[in-house]
Amino acid sequence: MVIMASGGARFNSAIDLAKSHLKHVLSFIGVTEVAIAAADGLMGGDAEAKLEACRTQLSKIAANLSRSSKSNATSNVALV
Repeated sequence: MVIMASGGARFNSAIDLAKSHLKHVLSFIGVTEVAIAAADGLMGGDAEAKLEACRTQLSKIAANLSRSSKSNATSNVALV
């Protein structure tokens, strides 16, 4: 699980370079399943709502990781 925060750049936008680079580096060391929770655009206003949306993403990711680790003990998932 990776938590990424950004003051201005939105994740998955044309100028989001961090996500693709991070996934590439993690795959290089063998981590191929990466779950990302994004708190982006925090300087653009309504930061508290954006942080709450990130918390919701984290809850969903944690639930999915919990289910997958019970069903597949050899899963290649890294908690970063």
